[in-house]
Amino acid sequence: GDDVKTIFFAIFIFALGYMAGPQFFANLNRRGLRYGVLSFIELVTVLVIAYLIAKLFDLDIGTASGILAGAATESA
Repeated sequence: GDDVKTIFFAIFIFALGYMAGPQFFANLNRRGLRYGVLSFIELVTVLVIAYLIAKLFDLDIGTASGILAGAATESA
């Protein structure tokens, strides 16, 4: 049941961290900081735009959340 799902999910997350961890720490340099700042700017921009659209069109929280999720999704 749920315990099996939880255990396998934990193993999956551990495996991802084990594979990506060294590369993540290797990229903590000046260039990586630039990408981090750019990601933060993108995050704030998407949040502000979604908030403004929700206020402008008087949208409920569910619709506003859907707009935020759709706006922050990238398929490539």
